[in-house]
Amino acid sequence: MLRLPKHAFRILFFLLTPLIGIAAGESPARLLIRDGLIVTMKPGETAPFTGYVLVGADGKIQSIGRGKAPASLTATVVVEAAGKFVCPGFISAHSHVFATGMRGLGASLTIRSWLGAWIPYIASSSDEDLYYYTLHGCLDFLQYGITSAYNFDYSGTTFTGYGGKPAELRPGDWDEQQIKGAVESGIRVVHSFALRRGGTEAENRAYVASVVKIGQRYAATHDNFLKLSIMGSTAYVSTPEVARQEGMALREFGLDNQSHFLEPPDNLEQRDRFPWFAEAGLLGTNLTFGHFIHTTPEIIRATGKAGAMMCWNPMSNGRLASGIADIPSILKAGIHVGMGVDDQCASDIPDPFENMRTGLYMIRARAEDATILSPYDVLRFHTLGSAQVMRVADRVGSLEPGKFGDLLIIDPRRRDVGPVHDPYATLVLACSQMNLEQVYVGGELKTQRGELVGVDFRRISDEVHRRVAAAIARSQPK
Repeated sequence: MLRLPKHAFRILFFLLTPLIGIAAGESPARLLIRDGLIVTMKPGETAPFTGYVLVGADGKIQSIGRGKAPASLTATVVVEAAGKFVCPGFISAHSHVFATGMRGLGASLTIRSWLGAWIPYIASSSDEDLYYYTLHGCLDFLQYGITSAYNFDYSGTTFTGYGGKPAELRPGDWDEQQIKGAVESGIRVVHSFALRRGGTEAENRAYVASVVKIGQRYAATHDNFLKLSIMGSTAYVSTPEVARQEGMALREFGLDNQSHFLEPPDNLEQRDRFPWFAEAGLLGTNLTFGHFIHTTPEIIRATGKAGAMMCWNPMSNGRLASGIADIPSILKAGIHVGMGVDDQCASDIPDPFENMRTGLYMIRARAEDATILSPYDVLRFHTLGSAQVMRVADRVGSLEPGKFGDLLIIDPRRRDVGPVHDPYATLVLACSQMNLEQVYVGGELKTQRGELVGVDFRRISDEVHRRVAAAIARSQPK
């Protein structure tokens, strides 16, 4: 009788395991990236390493490791990434993608007059227009490496006073169209919608329930629909009633809340509304403050103690002369920070590379201290940090087994940025969209060297140009 050494059985096991899977009808892995410089952004794993990433047929990362990929690992698509960075997809934790057709408007205006410059055009748009605006905006995000976004929808009552649609309570037609546009783009999205100002609690409860049904339908059929959230309006009303109703949405429907707060310097009366968040049961781990610029030490301290978070939008804040958020003090208070590109009308281009650099340089310049914030910090804010403030870090934000295979391949030699001495410095300080080689969502290729794959973007762009021109014409006084 032939006796095999013990190690021979181990070798046979590893050789036969892939064949057993194939025989059992398992789908092959979707994507294998080999020999790239892996930047995982996993907590505690700060040193990049040369290795591999395997994305399964379900679009989730199956394995990630150092060194050469084992010969047993196979996939439908194999990418050789030697000399290139492999990073998590960027995440915009604060976005209004319906504004994609309004770039450049109000170029020398601050936020209040700037809103009046373009909201009337959006208010003249149909629900189908909003579908195309959202689709176009999300595809634009993908071309800049943004694979997930928190999207504030256009819900006209939010902009009443700037030419917004009348306050009306109805099933969410515009919610449906904007969710549809985002989902069909291929990006992952948190869809955020506003309660109807002036509506009773019963009316808003029914409205929230109608949008929740839409969200449940999309979540059941599209894994890139992450969840619903409330677009908070507490800071923009004169009574705490909206805060109380937003508290209802949190308690009864489990919806978290991101509220624009203390953004422009000419709206400091919002500070007096800060207690309303606590009184309504909103100030806690389910609340994110967007912008959060003109704070006080007391507000920062209370926010950190409550476990609420914030989203930083440096390009938008600079463009609109809104100010510079006190990120060092915010971090010192233990507040999680994410980053957003806001929208294509406030930042004009949704470029995370520029957003990270703008934010980093703003903070260093104000502090006159080059050590106060690092390239690693801002890269974390625009990946895992944003996933945390969106409360989806169990699925996106870092390269870890079990999370979605949403990742970027960045080539520092495509537009040569020189030798790589510090990977994080090269990524944040020197790279740009021109170095963005490929964008994957769930292991599926979405862009190749800045061009969308499998999408007739020119047709969608033509639709947006035509529809925006028609909306502008309708908005003109007769």
